[in-house]
Amino acid sequence: MCVAYLKSSDFTRQKDITKSEMRRVVERLAALHGDKPVKALQRKHILRWREEMADRPGAANTMLRTVAILMVWAVDHEYRPDNPALRLKKFKAKKFKAWTDAQLYQFEDRWPLGTPQRTGYALALYTAIRRNNLPTLEWGWIVGDKIHVTPSKTEDSTEVPLAIPIHPDLAEALAAINPCHFKFILTGERGHPISPIHFGSMMSDAIKAAGLPTGRQGCVLHGLRKTTTKTLVESGATNSETMAITGHTTDSMLRLYARDARQKGLGEGAMNKWKANKREPKKEV
Repeated sequence: MCVAYLKSSDFTRQKDITKSEMRRVVERLAALHGDKPVKALQRKHILRWREEMADRPGAANTMLRTVAILMVWAVDHEYRPDNPALRLKKFKAKKFKAWTDAQLYQFEDRWPLGTPQRTGYALALYTAIRRNNLPTLEWGWIVGDKIHVTPSKTEDSTEVPLAIPIHPDLAEALAAINPCHFKFILTGERGHPISPIHFGSMMSDAIKAAGLPTGRQGCVLHGLRKTTTKTLVESGATNSETMAITGHTTDSMLRLYARDARQKGLGEGAMNKWKANKREPKKEV
């Protein structure tokens, strides 16, 4: 069933990012349980897999989503009569933390301009593009002082074309790349493209090598996206202006990323706007 699904149009028409995530889950499922009958799979088995991955809630949720899709396909193609993965409760993912200024400087001190680690960091920080999309960035997408990209998140997400102005620090990081390969900005040693998994692993190792705290409550690559959002809000950018950089499509999602913006500074800004908007003079009766 797993082999047949990976050859099916239901799978092959998915976006590359989605296929990469799902293939890992399906191939692991086949390796561990490929000798068992599909009809023997029960809800309790999937719940057990979830609990075994409790220390990795993001990976556990990816597994649950993939198995649910796989079981829909299995029912449609008569591998089994029912779907045991319906409405399984996912883990509530822990919130990523924005990096502090001190942590940003610490990473920059460890990884100088021109290193792949510094380039990946600069792209993540100054574009707010997600990890899965960063290795796909091409030199040809830079036109003038902007980088044009249409980031994708999942197979059902809305793709929003972005023209992101290039921050001076990002321009400096890009200029320091040597050798500069023809197509992709982020490449392996010989100029070949790298996968999102390889890139994520490289950046995770770089964060550790910089002596920064790791884990979701420490410094992770995705935390730079939150840093960008937080910094833009603190700098006085409106929601629409911020979303034009980060690609968020709703105010509610933006608030999740920006909720750690410095309350004091924002409060002072709000009060100044209130004071500037004076009430009409009291009319004498």
